[in-house]
Amino acid sequence: MLVGHGTVRASTMGYDDRPPTREEIERMKEHVAIAMENGAFGLSSGLIYPPGCYAETDELIELCKVVSRYGGIYASHVRNEGRNLIQSVREAIEIGGRSDVPVEISRFKASGKPNWGKVRGALKMVEEVGPWALT
Repeated sequence: MLVGHGTVRASTMGYDDRPPTREEIERMKEHVAIAMENGAFGLSSGLIYPPGCYAETDELIELCKVVSRYGGIYASHVRNEGRNLIQSVREAIEIGGRSDVPVEISRFKASGKPNWGKVRGALKMVEEVGPWALT
């Protein structure tokens, strides 16, 4: 079982399109820690959907640092599968690297025929990071 970033964020601050306060970040970190202590093996995010799409990278890094303490993973439905696929994969890699958690990219694909060739570039980035960082 993964703890959902969207659930954690919504239970802490609703569907507000804004950065969390320091207190809200701390509450979200507590929620993640409780979930990990109760059997979750990582954090998932759906950055293409509300409220995940409102989260900035640093918010996810802070939550993944908690996941790291428990040896968990970060599974992401990345922010964009079309024109900004490369940036979205780069963000997932950054989150894992800065929080020291392995990353799983859900539905690794390029949406829209004009973007199909971007998968090669995204896979190259993944290969450069190495299998230790991505699952």
